[in-house]
Amino acid sequence: MKKFTLFSLLIYLSAGAQINFPRNLHMHSSKYNKEQNIQTGIQARPATILQALDSINVIISFTNQMATQYFFDYDSLGNITINRTLTFDQGQPVDGELFTMQYNGRLLTFKEHANFDNTWNPDWRKWYYYTGSQRDSAYKEIINGGQWQPDRKYYYSYNSQGNTTRILHKTYNNGHWEPAQKDTVIYNQAGLITEIITQTYSNGIWLNTHREIRQYDSQNRISEIVYYDWDGYSAWEYEEREIYTYSGNNLTEIIAQEYDNGQWENTYKESYRYNSNDDLVTLINYQYTNGNWEAQAKLTFDYDTSVTRDELLMPELDGMDNHMYQHKITLGDVYQLSNGFWVHVADINFYYSNRNIVYVNRQLLRQITLYPNPVKDKLIIRSSGNLKINRIKLYNLSGQLIETFDVNRPYLEMKHLKPGLYQLNIETTEGTAGFKLIKK
Repeated sequence: MKKFTLFSLLIYLSAGAQINFPRNLHMHSSKYNKEQNIQTGIQARPATILQALDSINVIISFTNQMATQYFFDYDSLGNITINRTLTFDQGQPVDGELFTMQYNGRLLTFKEHANFDNTWNPDWRKWYYYTGSQRDSAYKEIINGGQWQPDRKYYYSYNSQGNTTRILHKTYNNGHWEPAQKDTVIYNQAGLITEIITQTYSNGIWLNTHREIRQYDSQNRISEIVYYDWDGYSAWEYEEREIYTYSGNNLTEIIAQEYDNGQWENTYKESYRYNSNDDLVTLINYQYTNGNWEAQAKLTFDYDTSVTRDELLMPELDGMDNHMYQHKITLGDVYQLSNGFWVHVADINFYYSNRNIVYVNRQLLRQITLYPNPVKDKLIIRSSGNLKINRIKLYNLSGQLIETFDVNRPYLEMKHLKPGLYQLNIETTEGTAGFKLIKK
């Protein structure tokens, strides 16, 4: 049930620290949101050069040999197409996994996974199907006896804001598709996930198995996640929880606890420290032992402040939330605590290259909000800060101008449009941002 963050995984793989790590918020959320998102914010410029993270190499200090290598590749829109991890023993690759992805524009249409055992061996592959930009279903195959065979189907349901509310899993058994699992997702008025319930199908009925409750602070940041297991009869039982603490805009601490004998017991903690640029510079892992927090391992990071986050192309990596750094990460160091002293055990080297990518003005995107999407009748657009919207234009996918909207109205009327996928260009004082809009 535990899940490594990237930083924790670097410690584990390079230094061999046997630490129990909590599930990570960011990737756990993405199961229901990240792959569902439609592309937004294609600027009205053809391309720009971004510095793309190509690889991360973890080098053991004592032997100067490779411990772990991460490799990434991207397409011309900045979508990640290859995500590869290799672990080494005495300089030779011994284990690893490889994800390859294909897209239609920004829509993920195919994903394949392979394991490394002296050579790359395919493990599973998955196709995604859409209506417009909204995913309807997915189909997964696995390797069995050297042959591809059907494994799972997934069906997605959404609310009026376009958020995933249910994922229905079906498994292939003796030539038939049978219900297997159902994930139900509940949101608050801000569109944030507040509850996830997982059920399994058995003997014609749905049985509760797992539950997750999320709470947020006044700034809509996650403050607590509680995980439950079903007791098999009539009640949810506490399993684990994570408590999140912030200072200013920065996440400073995550505490993981397990429920035992009627009370919450501390198990694990991560603390984060930032520099004056809001870049994460230190991460320390702790375990709770005999009533005390004991430091286990530490990571430190260096940055090139001449390159900002908006000039980077970074993959979606566990533990590397983009709010944790504002500049280009260049180096990292891994330490373990031994006899009261921090001992340097590994170097983390980040490698980048320039990529010609269809331009995405991330700073502009963060200042514009539009909802609901998909839309039925009225579309609301909001801008933040000093950003002023000058003109809003709607195009079909052939590039034909359908309508120019009055920016002074509180909402845009969409009721008269035919259902389908449109391009909405918002011209502002700081440039033009484009959004894919789904009309129901």
